[in-house]
Amino acid sequence: MASPVSQASLGSGNVDEKKRKRMISNRESARRSRMRKQQQVEDLAKEASQLEADNNLIMKTIEGAKAMYSSIASKNDVLRAQVKELTDRLNSLDSLNSVLSMPEDSLDSVLCMPQDSVNPFLSMPEDWLNSVLSMPTDSVNPVLSMPPDSVNPVLSLDTPEFGIPDIYMEPWQFPCPMQPIMASDNMFQR
Repeated sequence: MASPVSQASLGSGNVDEKKRKRMISNRESARRSRMRKQQQVEDLAKEASQLEADNNLIMKTIEGAKAMYSSIASKNDVLRAQVKELTDRLNSLDSLNSVLSMPEDSLDSVLCMPQDSVNPFLSMPEDWLNSVLSMPTDSVNPVLSMPPDSVNPVLSLDTPEFGIPDIYMEPWQFPCPMQPIMASDNMFQR
């Protein structure tokens, strides 16, 4: 029969073997766990660098869109200013056209010009004005002194006898010059 000491040594050898196997298994499990964690960290680092690259690309796209928007907005503001200028010019020409189509006697009351530029007699020296006013009517306006059958019905409008100032005949040389509207790209920034 086996001695109790040998059984105890056998039993303790079994226990030692089990402890050793468990220790090896625990070490292997810890190593696998560390490897898994290391792999997760590497995967997360790759994902973070990919997200950073995507973020940089998106930021560049946003900056490009902002620059394009700013450029288009400034061009749009310039176009708006030009539309306003052209609208003002059109309104001015329309009002000038309506003034030109009015009867001659109501022209003086409609014009925006100073009275002396409408009526040249008001800006002339007084002695000259008196001499003109004392002249007979036929010497002031030769058309009035002609017999009715000799008056040419198709008078040139730019003749001094007809009496229409040049500003009506050449509306592009308006006495109140239009100032160009200058617009810059940051004029309408909010």
